[in-house]
Amino acid sequence: MGKLESALEKALRMRGGKDSAQDAEAGSPPPPDQPVIDEAALSEYLVPVKNPVSYITEEYRKLCTRIFDATESGSQNTLLVTSSVMGEGKSLTAINLALVVASKLDHTVLLVDCDLRNPSLHCYFGIEPEYGLVDYLEGRIDLPAALIKTGIGKMTLLPAGRAPANPVELLTSRRMQQLLKDIKNRYRNRYIIIDTTPVLTTADSIALAPHVDGVLFVVRERMVPKKDVLQALSLLKGANLLGVILNCDDDQTDSYYRRSYYAAPSRRRG
Repeated sequence: MGKLESALEKALRMRGGKDSAQDAEAGSPPPPDQPVIDEAALSEYLVPVKNPVSYITEEYRKLCTRIFDATESGSQNTLLVTSSVMGEGKSLTAINLALVVASKLDHTVLLVDCDLRNPSLHCYFGIEPEYGLVDYLEGRIDLPAALIKTGIGKMTLLPAGRAPANPVELLTSRRMQQLLKDIKNRYRNRYIIIDTTPVLTTADSIALAPHVDGVLFVVRERMVPKKDVLQALSLLKGANLLGVILNCDDDQTDSYYRRSYYAAPSRRRG
């Protein structure tokens, strides 16, 4: 058995799955134990898991379908999620969209926390990972050491790790650009969903946008003035804007029918 086969077999034993062996790099030391995700510790905001028959979950499914329609034919599988400012729901949009993609039979998903200034994705899963993206970009670990198999559908999490002093430099580094290329091309049926900083707050998302296949822009209704939204979108000029997602829509149109339909999933309907 050659060195490559030995390394992959060792990774398979350590991680307990075929995909983990494929993710392992030849010659790399075995990754340390990552925290196990307890479903009871998951945030209530992870609605596809906590409330899979809700209206909100169905909205995420519709968003997923629209994204598939717009991206699958062109192999556009690296998607960046951002917003104008903090508090518009970009992180939860990224997580819940990833959860829906992970539930599909023909797709896997890698959820990446690129909000290095305010990393939060791991909090929604109730874990404190030892390593993350920052450790990889700074060359302290190989990528498999930072990847967490969530056990939720076919979703893997790459947390941000500790907040660095130089986030823009890390995100614009050659190592980051090579990482984006590698994870894009490794699996043809994988979507990579990247949560990053708001456009008007930092330069991070603006720097990353040209290196992904598409951008999803989250707008929280009645929170940000129109001129600020337009300014943020202008800063993303040149990126492939797949669409704008309206969050926290308080339109009550047909709300009675929505509540009736989703409140009784076992009811026979004509």
